[in-house]
Order: sequence, then C-alpha cells, then structure tokens
Amino acid sequence: MTVSTALMVIAAAVLMFVLVPKWLYWLCLILLLIDAVATAAAGYFLMSDYLVAMMLGALVAGLLAAAVGRKQEQVSA
Repeated sequence: MTVSTALMVIAAAVLMFVLVPKWLYWLCLILLLIDAVATAAAGYFLMSDYLVAMMLGALVAGLLAAAVGRKQEQVSA
C-alpha cells in the first residue's frame, strides 16, 4: 500500500466515523478527490491498470459523497 492510499483511507475513515466541522468535512473531501485524480494519473503513467481502476472507483465514490452532501448532524451542547 502506498503512502497516498494510506492517507486516503485514514481521511475517509475520519469523514465516516468522526463528527467534524462542516469546513473540515469539505476540505477533506476535496483533498480526497484531488488525491484520487493524482494517484490515478500516476497509475496511468506507471501502466498500472489496477491502480487506475481503484482510483476511478474512489473518484466516483467521492463525487457521489459530494452530490449527496453532508448527512452528519450538528451536535448542540
């Protein structure tokens, strides 16, 4: 597993399981999408079809998450 993929998994887990502020949610989501595009480009240049396919899947999932929007509830103290 590459460092980029490991960071992507950690950021995705934070978005799924931790209640974060709205600005941090969107920042992480945008950075995840950029990471998926950049890793797919690297996989293309390295002729790694498996990596390109996985990153395209991650890109589709990220775009779906952005389209659905934030479903987390705000915690009021």
